[in-house]
Amino acid sequence: MVADGPVSLDGATLERFTSSYEQHRKRHEVLLSDIVAYAKKSPLYANISVSGSSLDDLASIPLTFYEDIAKCIESEGLEKVLLGKVEQSFRTSGSTGSPKSFFYGINDIERISSEYMTAANLVGITSKHRLWNLGGPLPDVSGYIMNTMGKDMGMEDLIPTLLHDDKDLVKALRRISKEEKVDVMVSTALVFYLIGRMSREPDYLRNMVEDKARRSFGLPGPLAKLAAMFYLRGVDMHALRKITGELKMGISFAEPLSPYLEDLKRSYPKLQIYDVYGSTENPIMAAQLDPTVNGLCMIISSIIPEIAPIEDVRKAKSDPTYRVRSTPWYQWSSGMVGELIITRPGQCLPLLRYPTGDVIEVLEPAHSINAMLDGKEFSFSLPLIRIMGRSVDALDFEAQDECGNFFGVKVYTRQINEALHRSGNVRWWEIFKIKGAPARLIILVIPESDPSDRSRFKHEIFQRLTHEDPDIPQSFLIANDLGMLDVIVLPSDAFQSVQAEIDRRVKEGRSYGQLKPKRIHVMSNEEEYEKAMTDRYSHWLPDKAK
Repeated sequence: MVADGPVSLDGATLERFTSSYEQHRKRHEVLLSDIVAYAKKSPLYANISVSGSSLDDLASIPLTFYEDIAKCIESEGLEKVLLGKVEQSFRTSGSTGSPKSFFYGINDIERISSEYMTAANLVGITSKHRLWNLGGPLPDVSGYIMNTMGKDMGMEDLIPTLLHDDKDLVKALRRISKEEKVDVMVSTALVFYLIGRMSREPDYLRNMVEDKARRSFGLPGPLAKLAAMFYLRGVDMHALRKITGELKMGISFAEPLSPYLEDLKRSYPKLQIYDVYGSTENPIMAAQLDPTVNGLCMIISSIIPEIAPIEDVRKAKSDPTYRVRSTPWYQWSSGMVGELIITRPGQCLPLLRYPTGDVIEVLEPAHSINAMLDGKEFSFSLPLIRIMGRSVDALDFEAQDECGNFFGVKVYTRQINEALHRSGNVRWWEIFKIKGAPARLIILVIPESDPSDRSRFKHEIFQRLTHEDPDIPQSFLIANDLGMLDVIVLPSDAFQSVQAEIDRRVKEGRSYGQLKPKRIHVMSNEEEYEKAMTDRYSHWLPDKAK
């Protein structure tokens, strides 16, 4: 990884990035003590008894859930809870649909931007590059942080076309049609995919617009075609194809890249895309600093990460006195899986042992990274992880489930994505787990295009899910052997139901990273499952599935 242009790095941030593990631990001792001392000034953390002078104190600090923050703000008032002047606030929909708001001071923004800038420089992005920012607009965090990073890097040719909905995407395409060159594109994996398809398939965008004109406005076919032609004026598909064909670097966030990679290779032949893992409450937690491995490096320069069993975190949510069995980053070992817990500084409000809701797997406790910046070589190590999915998406979220934790194995969205998208022609999938003894698992698949032989396609789906692969849950194979696994293949136009849900979320004001409906559903019984399927897909279901 070599930066091919001038680098204006904050030396202190780079030093923190490239520290030895012993240096990280010593700095974290000081960091934890500072965070605890500062946090105690807020009523949210007033009851913490430890000083935080040692990392051993972490285990004695209760977890801080967002619900705790929200309740404290409601009872004490925002001004009392926050400890510093707010420079910018960000909001997310939250996994339950209730908005979550987080507040950052100027020092926080500078720290986050500096860490993004360092990660970008380490993979070769410099101030010379033209960056096309397709992140979300405020109150979403992504677009703001990417613009701030670009300005702090000294990029003079930033192209910010932030996306709130599909109308913004068309505006962005009109804007980029006037550009001759883009070096770096920043957005969600979904937007990379959509723009790639649009550039590769000339009718893809027009067909999407026509479909929406018919579906949303009831226009007949000829009028829908006319409306699409009018609406897409100024979008130059030839210019777009040239940009995607020459694009060399990308930064992706909000969802895993794996399901899209094969398609992205076809659309962006020269692209090296780097995945970044962050959230509204922790805008940068990990990044793909080594393109040769399928994993993310934890950015431990200013956060203290731990892993805890999902069940422990759930118990602590209902019982604040419950002692969570967490493992701090310096004790991680390969193969560890659990919910990520973060402690971080904050000018407005620090976070002490905040459960992210994300389940991670440790691939390597110390992955070696080599980088060259401004003629100087850096070698350092960071924990290498991958995101398994949301904790609420684990099929066996309950510790003692009727199915024995679905044959004793956890199932995560990432695993399903990678299995189903391996051979293409899968546009959407959902899983319905119906509780029982044993449980029944139903995989619903909507193809990109209707297969000529649906039975054969269904068989291929079975094969992908039951193939003996260490990364595919063997519970699928067991369930299939017991006759408890079923696959339903719907017609391709059943995606209209999913699209309707996405449209509803757009109207609610959710950003592009929050548009996809939930994929994994746990049903109490067959009746609940049948109702859910009928409510959503009755028009397309085969009779036996209704």
